Amino acid sequence: MKITFLLQKTRTTADVQKVLCKLSRQKKATSCLLYKKKLSMSTSAERIRLVKYSILQTTLAPSILCDIFVFVYFFRHWRKEIINAPHYHVTLCLLIVSFIQKTTDIIFHLYYLRWGIVISPTYSFCVTWNWLNYSLYCVNLDLVTWCCIERHLFVFHSHLMKKKLALIVFHYLPLTISARIAGIIHCSTAEDLAIYIAIHF
Repeated sequence: MKITFLLQKTRTTADVQKVLCKLSRQKKATSCLLYKKKLSMSTSAERIRLVKYSILQTTLAPSILCDIFVFVYFFRHWRKEIINAPHYHVTLCLLIVSFIQKTTDIIFHLYYLRWGIVISPTYSFCVTWNWLNYSLYCVNLDLVTWCCIERHLFVFHSHLMKKKLALIVFHYLPLTISARIAGIIHCSTAEDLAIYIAIHF
């Protein structure tokens, strides 16, 4: 509408050329500003990604070293710390799940944060990664929750926890359920999330 108004106002071809030149300059300036804005947004997103990457990278190696140190301690004192002390079983399970998470899921996150792409952009990899991510986080939460309840039982009801049946019902069974149920529940969630991501992004 603005173009037709300006063209109607002009009488000669020189005037038309001036109007078109002016409009093209305005369009270029607008597109240049939009490009700069988009570029600055992408560089700020990249900076945030690189900051996350550097924080994760610097904390991951010491964390894995600490896990290995605790593993070595547990295996050197296996009889004293694991067989004769069932209250350390949850701690060992938490350590194992945390180690698996650090060596698989966090590595995938690091690759994405560093390069901005997924290691393998296939459907099966995305479903597996989502399942692994959800399952490991939920298993950690379930184990910590059960650890709190179990500590209460071991401290305030120690006479009950010395019986074999009570130990099976209140220790081994909930520990097994806590470690396995999240992986089963989140199978369908991971697939739904991967489909959602594939459709919307």
